[in-house]
Amino acid sequence: MEANTLTEVSDKNLLEAIAGRQAFAKSVPVSLVLVSTKDSERAPNDKFGAMDAGYVSQNIYLACTALGLKTVARATMDFDTLKRKLNLADTSYLELNHPVGY
Repeated sequence: MEANTLTEVSDKNLLEAIAGRQAFAKSVPVSLVLVSTKDSERAPNDKFGAMDAGYVSQNIYLACTALGLKTVARATMDFDTLKRKLNLADTSYLELNHPVGY
C-alpha cells in the first residue's frame, strides 16, 4: 500500500492562474488545488474524481473552520495555464480550488 504524501510540483507563484476571473483569490496566503487523474485500471468512470474532490472539499471546510480560517470552494481558474505550469498529465483534471485565509 502506498502512503499518502504531499509533493511539491512547482515553486512558482500560481495564484493569478488559480484566481482566474476573481481578483480576491490572488491575494490569499495559500490556495489548495484539487486534481484528479483518470486511472482506467482502477476507476474508469470520470465522475469518481469529482466525487472524491467533493469529499476532500468538505474536509477542507471543516479543517478551516476548526482552525479559525476562511475558505470557499471554487471551480473558476485558468485551467490551461495551471495544467501546463503544474506539468499535469492529459488524464488529469483540475476539479476545484480552495483559497484559504483569515
